[in-house]
Amino acid sequence: MAAIKKQNSKADSGFSLVELLVYVGLFLLIAVVLGTLLINILTVQNKVINSSTSGQQAQLISQTVESSVRNATAIQLTQVNATDQIVLVRSGQAGPSASWICMAFYFSATSGGSLRYQRSVSAIAVPTSAQLLAWTLLGSGLTTAQTGTMFSVAGSRLSFAFTASKQNDAKVNVQSSVSARGGSWVSAPCF
Repeated sequence: MAAIKKQNSKADSGFSLVELLVYVGLFLLIAVVLGTLLINILTVQNKVINSSTSGQQAQLISQTVESSVRNATAIQLTQVNATDQIVLVRSGQAGPSASWICMAFYFSATSGGSLRYQRSVSAIAVPTSAQLLAWTLLGSGLTTAQTGTMFSVAGSRLSFAFTASKQNDAKVNVQSSVSARGGSWVSAPCF
């Protein structure tokens, strides 16, 4: 048998070291660009989610306070300490027959600022810190405006101003007023 001699052609010789280094360099460059792009996308997504959460929280607080006060026959604001406030409201309740309910909104500036809510058919007293934890949390991460207070009352008009923020990424400023339209000013049995 005749030995068949195989000749190495240029196409069969594989990659040279220089070609491999160029390909690895290009791959690393593309990987770094894609990695940076992915990190930026995730950062922007996190900021958008935080902004949306802050906006939803601010809307929930505004709608809850405004609907409660709009149907109220009485509003009372009490300054609990230098930073905390409680707003007591006697408000109408929807149903087949007219009924009244006592509501309270408690703003606490401690622990990042929070607003809590309580409903009852009888008077609501200023809660202790342990009792306050059982109240419904409407929002956290709240700060007050330059006045240092969240609520103010003038006659039958309740004004409130706060900033809602989630991890300091997105801040939503809210400033609103609402007037009680409940008719005659009756506070019993709420306060």
